[in-house]
Amino acid sequence: LSAIVISTGALAMMSCCLNEMIKAGLLFSVFMSLLVGMFGILNGQFWIGLFGIFSFLVGACYAKLVWSKIPFAEANLKTALVAVKANWGLGVFAYSMIILAYAWSVFWFMGFGDAIDRGNWGLLVGLLFSYYWVFNVLFNTLVVTTIGTVGTWWVAPEEANSCCSQGFRDSLFRSTTYSFGSICLGSLLVAFIQALRALVGSVKNNEDCTCLACILDCFLGCIEGALEYLNKWAYAFVGLYGMNYVEAGR
Repeated sequence: LSAIVISTGALAMMSCCLNEMIKAGLLFSVFMSLLVGMFGILNGQFWIGLFGIFSFLVGACYAKLVWSKIPFAEANLKTALVAVKANWGLGVFAYSMIILAYAWSVFWFMGFGDAIDRGNWGLLVGLLFSYYWVFNVLFNTLVVTTIGTVGTWWVAPEEANSCCSQGFRDSLFRSTTYSFGSICLGSLLVAFIQALRALVGSVKNNEDCTCLACILDCFLGCIEGALEYLNKWAYAFVGLYGMNYVEAGR
């Protein structure tokens, strides 16, 4: 319920004050880095303070460089909002995915609790992996459907201009049939890394393994970021042109 309320509120705010939201988000990240740096210095944690100040300086330089490009970003987002509003069936589908994700969470926690009671560690690891995989599949199915619908709206607006437009139906059909294997494959790669990070995070409190766990978590985080970046572009080609995941990721 909270996810539905937050997403609806965010969409409403983007519709009325998009420029201000972009600027606020950019400035928020910059000043949060400054606060982290000041907190570290005041509490005698030199390296945290140094990292925070360095992040603040980098963030401030980045904000200055991209500030003039905010109107361009605003125009792109407004165009995307117009496309989504013209095909408001996407909103219904997105809310359906949220409800489905909630149902999966309830079902998963029931199975996870039973696996803990049995002490079956192999099953626990498998369930942890499945949790991330299903969530990624649901999210990426929505992403591919949205990309296909917006792409159709851009090329042929008359085919994607209603709740259940032809463009939306075709995109939803492709993402749940022909392109579903590509969605599952990309989600599988990310879910595997996320599950490993969760396992590494569970041993961080062990003083004998803290340093090694932090190094592994950083390494896995870099791989996860690279995979998510790859997926962002790969799914764009999957949604627009119906390519398979391997072909789209080249």
